[in-house]
Amino acid sequence: MTLINSLIIKSMTWINKIQPEYYLEKEQEQIKTLAKLLKKAQYTAFGEHYNFEIIRQYTKINEFDFAYKLFKKNVPIVDYSEMYEKWWHKLQQGEKNVCWPGKIKHFALSSGTTGVASKLIPVSKTMIKNIQSVSIKQFKQILKLENQNPDLFKKSYLLVGGSSTLNKSKGTYYGDLSGILQKKLPKWFNSFYKPGSTINAEKEWELKINKIVEEAPKWDIGFIAGIPSWVVLLFERICTKYNLKNIHEIWPNLTVYVWGGVAIDPYINTLDKYFDPNKNVKFLETYLASEGFFAYQKNYDSKLQLVIDKGIFYEFIPFDDNNFFSDGSLKPKPNTLLLHQLEEGVQYAMVISTCGGAWRYIIGDTISFINLKKLEFKITGRTKQSLNLCGEHVSVDNLNQVIAHISNKFQVKIPEYTVVGSTENGKSCHHWYLGLDRDINKSALIVELDHVLKSLNDDYAVERNFALSDIKVSFLSPCVFYDFMGKNNKLGNQNKFPRVLSGEKSHTWEHYLEELNFINTILEETHSL
Repeated sequence: MTLINSLIIKSMTWINKIQPEYYLEKEQEQIKTLAKLLKKAQYTAFGEHYNFEIIRQYTKINEFDFAYKLFKKNVPIVDYSEMYEKWWHKLQQGEKNVCWPGKIKHFALSSGTTGVASKLIPVSKTMIKNIQSVSIKQFKQILKLENQNPDLFKKSYLLVGGSSTLNKSKGTYYGDLSGILQKKLPKWFNSFYKPGSTINAEKEWELKINKIVEEAPKWDIGFIAGIPSWVVLLFERICTKYNLKNIHEIWPNLTVYVWGGVAIDPYINTLDKYFDPNKNVKFLETYLASEGFFAYQKNYDSKLQLVIDKGIFYEFIPFDDNNFFSDGSLKPKPNTLLLHQLEEGVQYAMVISTCGGAWRYIIGDTISFINLKKLEFKITGRTKQSLNLCGEHVSVDNLNQVIAHISNKFQVKIPEYTVVGSTENGKSCHHWYLGLDRDINKSALIVELDHVLKSLNDDYAVERNFALSDIKVSFLSPCVFYDFMGKNNKLGNQNKFPRVLSGEKSHTWEHYLEELNFINTILEETHSL
């Protein structure tokens, strides 16, 4: 350890105990990030309202504890609705210097899970540059990983993303983040980027997919990127149209699949169906959200690694009953932690302050660190998409693991599913809707499902003996889920079917799902344990 590092350790009185050197490096980077953000935004309306000019004076290493206390005291934690109603709506009226210097011209439409109203997330020029910088880093990493296969980089890169055609209103533009970023692609990338500008400008998702299918035989795809549900749909249509056994019959050089947006587990078996078993397709996860590029997977055998030096300051809230209500909403005065205070294996809700003008903004995702030294983590779910009717605390990550196990155990493909949580007469119920490609023994499945979830989650195991007395399973055709999204105008790259449905609307959603089950018009009677 260097003398400089030794001096830094002594000066960091805000750390309760001496941390390893890797924490120092990462914490210093985050200190610098917050200092830069505060300095840049100190004369915006938001910065003046919350006294950024005063706070930033204390963002030196040895005074950061005081600066962070001021920052927490002055600036409240907010969700999208609060941020939009108080500040971001002004940006759409053309106001300058609201939450970030200058005028924000681009807004990312982020609808997320089905049924949630679309959100307009401001995307500053600085944020676009930082996203591009991380994207280039990720691409260089793929080059490094595939350096034994130089011919691969003569192949095309297919992005199954949103439309590059943006809507215009009062001098601002809004649309899919992927569409905004495609407008900013470097010229050298266009030579091997597919589907190309013409198809990419198509706003109708169905028409866009059909055009990609038509052009597919003309391309030599080496890389593909996109949300698993829509990539599976694309593969299915290509293979059906051209009577293919697998996608490698048309794209023999497909080697790398970059995915994100949802967990891959429920789609693995389905994707395998479309890959030649003799081809070794590698998977790389990415965590690019409308609010920023948070992480990407650096090696094929690693996990997502947090990006800490591209204009995003992170805070973390333990996702537990001390900080959140049972519906996933935040309690007053939650306990926020910084990187050096985290523990591996604990679920945290992520709070961000960014160069896009988000300040102490809770994005709704929950994560759990697997390796703090490398800042590697996995996404475990959403704060408002967990099952916690009676203290069972079932995360989306738990559900995905169950689906992966069931798929393997029964050799069945389950590309889509959702779980509806409801309580009646003091009894709580989990109702699983599974998109299956064939029928299986429902009673055996329920027993296995319950057993696996008990082994994954102690709280669930306890509550199964008390308040959680009912488990139901219904089989649906997978196309019901896509039809559901189509009828809700939620087709497209930015839309994902929610894995958990609970609360007041749960019965409405159940009824709607069952109405759309046009293949099995009357659901089989469900079995309960």
